[in-house]
Amino acid sequence: MELWIIWIIVALTFAVLELATNAFILIWFTVGAMLACIFDLLNVSLYGQLSVFLLVSFTLVLYTRPFVKKFLDSKHNHKTNLDSIIDSKGTVILEINPALNEGQVSIRGEVWSAVSKDGQIISNDSVVKVEEIKGVKVVVSKVNE
Repeated sequence: MELWIIWIIVALTFAVLELATNAFILIWFTVGAMLACIFDLLNVSLYGQLSVFLLVSFTLVLYTRPFVKKFLDSKHNHKTNLDSIIDSKGTVILEINPALNEGQVSIRGEVWSAVSKDGQIISNDSVVKVEEIKGVKVVVSKVNE
């Protein structure tokens, strides 16, 4: 079998493994194998091809991995609409009563089902602070004014 065919098989293997792992490391070995394939077609010795494969692959991993890792691991600090109501204040419009499993608050003009953080009853027109969101309900605590 021709060596350039082996390099193509190696490149395809690394490409498939990259798709399976999604680590963005093995793609550089695909590039290295393709360049080694080109060097084989230019009648470069096997040692030259191996050198190109290793040098290109590891150089690309070494120099691109920090940027890729930063991109892949970036945490978006933007609050979603849902997260943005946490720590907001609202007004109880239907008494929050854990025993009856009912209660509603108005937050920024939107009505939310609510539960009390400490399990206490919170009366109508009380000002509350959103502590967290559990499912479709906000968990609130009464604000002492």
